[in-house]
Amino acid sequence: MKREQKPNAFSIPVRVYYEDTDAGGVVYYANYLKFFERCRTEWMRQVGHDQSQLAADAGLHIVGEAGDAAEALAAAGRCAPAPLADVVLLDVAMPGMSGVTLARRLCQLAPASRLLALSMHDDGSIVSAMLEAGASGYLDKIDPLPEILLALRTVATWHTTWGVNSLVHRHGYKNYDTPDDSRNSWVASIFASGEGWHNNHHHDQASASNRHKWWELDLSFGVVWCLERLGLATNVIRPRHERKAARARGSAS
Repeated sequence: MKREQKPNAFSIPVRVYYEDTDAGGVVYYANYLKFFERCRTEWMRQVGHDQSQLAADAGLHIVGEAGDAAEALAAAGRCAPAPLADVVLLDVAMPGMSGVTLARRLCQLAPASRLLALSMHDDGSIVSAMLEAGASGYLDKIDPLPEILLALRTVATWHTTWGVNSLVHRHGYKNYDTPDDSRNSWVASIFASGEGWHNNHHHDQASASNRHKWWELDLSFGVVWCLERLGLATNVIRPRHERKAARARGSAS
């Protein structure tokens, strides 16, 4: 029986080789994902999105698309374990559910992803409702493509800061017994230019430096130090243990 194809559906022929199957001739489940990715790439190329060109021009990789609310929720469920730099570009007027409700559902389903609302309406009430539902930004469909790509990259970059305030409260080590779950993470510090020494920051929030051990590199403070040396920054507050040591040296002299 021939399967009826839905309007606007896309398909490609796939040749299954013996190496794709087990001894019983059943295709390995992992290969279905390979076939799906191959089909998705060809489909995106057909509709005008070249993955390699998008990656080269804008640093973006499209991992899924949806035509209505149900497909959007299903896609979010599939992509939920994906890297933290995921950004969802959501049309406010998607069929099947109001944009506000869908935004709220998507934020609950994939809290690690960030959502950008896209609409042809500039109604302030719609903008406010989408932002309250969890959207990180709002774009007009008449905005030029470079502005939309810039917004996507900006929201993806925000993940670095949000990651410090979430992941580093669960993973890492403590130098100090603070009344919270803040921790230090060298991985987060690499991406956040030293802000990953979060337990140090919670212990001494007035300090311009989060480096409390010799090997805890703080690139942000390195910039402040250079500005101080050039006379462009003054009254820079050092970590508490350095301030105590400086006072002790002053008293001894």
